[in-house]
Amino acid sequence: MNCRPDMLFTPSGRSGTAVKTVREFLDKTNSDIEVTFCGFSRQDLDIYAEFLRG
Repeated sequence: MNCRPDMLFTPSGRSGTAVKTVREFLDKTNSDIEVTFCGFSRQDLDIYAEFLRG
């Protein structure tokens, strides 16, 4: 994970951090909860979709 502040607060940085954190939590806890990511634009949706596919 890139922890540089200038990267963390970009749409891609935020989305990547969110997806990584949720995946780690789900793996660690063996949870089957449903998670919803919220975005504010089509760009956000596209970025989240790319991270979720990866």
